[in-house]
Amino acid sequence: MSFRRIAEALVEAVSTVHGMIWRLKKRSENKSVSVAKDELLTYWIKLVKEVRPTWGVRRVRAFLRKKAGFDGLGLKRVRRIMSENNLLCPRIAKRIHRKKGERVIADAPNKLWSTDMTSIVLTTLQRLYLIVVMDVFTRRIVGWHLSTRCRSREWIMALEQACDKEFPEGVREAGLTLRSDNGSQPTSKSYVNVLDTLNITVEWTGYTCPEQNGHVESLIGTLKQDFIWLDEYETFEQANNMVKNAVNEYNSDHPHSSLLYMSPDECKREWDNGNLKINDNNQLEITNKAA
Repeated sequence: MSFRRIAEALVEAVSTVHGMIWRLKKRSENKSVSVAKDELLTYWIKLVKEVRPTWGVRRVRAFLRKKAGFDGLGLKRVRRIMSENNLLCPRIAKRIHRKKGERVIADAPNKLWSTDMTSIVLTTLQRLYLIVVMDVFTRRIVGWHLSTRCRSREWIMALEQACDKEFPEGVREAGLTLRSDNGSQPTSKSYVNVLDTLNITVEWTGYTCPEQNGHVESLIGTLKQDFIWLDEYETFEQANNMVKNAVNEYNSDHPHSSLLYMSPDECKREWDNGNLKINDNNQLEITNKAA
């Protein structure tokens, strides 16, 4: 049929019918060209995946754009073709942390401690190791030890310093729990034997779960940002004096939002004086006496 007869049947102008048919023809041609390009692209993708089966969509696309001349190749197109041909790499499942039982809640000072370590590098490139022990309830640093070595012996020294300071009459009847990660030092036989001797219950975090020991991780971050990273240290004595001053300043002056912006020492003092309590949401609250 001619354009004129089609236009009369559709009650449209001849120019309109001509444009419609031209666009349909052009679309059909483009579709056939696109199918041919997809077939060529599929062939190339299969070749690449045979040699590099672990490559994902982005790496395959980048390789084809650089080596095969597919300059305008889009990410969605590559993903669609790889999906249609079952060439996508399986997604790596998120690491599933081992389930923990009931975790101890710090509802009073010196009921739950947490320990971890960090390192300090001198200008001579010698590495020093700082082990800290903190009281989770008051956020106080109750023990620490700085050394050029990081054995279980150094961890024990930090723990013993904390016990001697906080429990001068003995820690065995205090019902203390120590939270730690699964490092080689806190899981060593000598360290565990000391915990058993002192009658300290240990609470291990899950593997690769630093968030389960978040209080001491946050403490170490604060020490680095506010003290350790602000200066350089040439000798062990300089670094040791810096840590000593940092611990004193942190305990006495550092305000914590979780402690109603009191410092750790202030929180401990107000608790001992009966001016603080734990509310139903397990948060600190000032008593009427303090108010």
